[in-house]
Amino acid sequence: GCDDCTWKGVCVYNEFIQNGRRVSSPREPFSSEIVYRKSYGEHFAVIGLATGRGFALKCEMPGSYVFIRPEHTSRWHDTPISVMRTDINAGVIYLAVKAIAGKTKLILKERETLEIRGVYRNGILGIKDIIGNRIDKGARTLVIARGLGFAPTVLLADRFAGKAPLDMILDEGGTSEEWMSDYMPDKLMGIAARINLEEDLKAGYDSGAYKTIIAGNYDNLIVLASDYYINKIKALVPIDAMSNNFRLCCGEGICGA
Repeated sequence: GCDDCTWKGVCVYNEFIQNGRRVSSPREPFSSEIVYRKSYGEHFAVIGLATGRGFALKCEMPGSYVFIRPEHTSRWHDTPISVMRTDINAGVIYLAVKAIAGKTKLILKERETLEIRGVYRNGILGIKDIIGNRIDKGARTLVIARGLGFAPTVLLADRFAGKAPLDMILDEGGTSEEWMSDYMPDKLMGIAARINLEEDLKAGYDSGAYKTIIAGNYDNLIVLASDYYINKIKALVPIDAMSNNFRLCCGEGICGA
């Protein structure tokens, strides 16, 4: 038995029962060729991986992420990375990778292939309630994204393009202004403003971000940033969807990690 009532992981036995008492086949890793690479400084790059059309199609859902690692390393080097953009016709997915520690540094050193496993889709908590099977064309949505939080914003903006307005407040947060410019959606039905979120939120209810949210009368607020900024914004106004920073789950093991 287990008396830990704070458990928020995945119950393997429950999945076994829901699957008709059959063991679900785990997602198998496979080798993927690096077909595109653009560096934004020494420690940050966008990588394009040839995955095939079927896999790229599965990655279209905003909040999708994959585990990647250099092929010569063990599975303990698996690193979850948000899918930034998909090219279904070419069968390529694009990932933004920033070298923060040992695992991501090894990934950026690779030039030919990476091992990939996925797709997983709980990278944005609450997003299904906003986009579901279709997007409400009459709803107003605002995304506040900082740093690598811009990566899932690109996929989200692609989903909204031509369907409903989407406004964005962006903070490069130690990544790259050029990166954001390169992947700013062409068909964005809304505004895209740049701010320094750290300085902005010091003003609390007088902050520009808060005033933008109130003045815009948004139906949906999505925050794609670290938990620090999520909590800061949540203290000012309710959040409908947020990036899943420390609760990413492979769904295939009782560890919940």
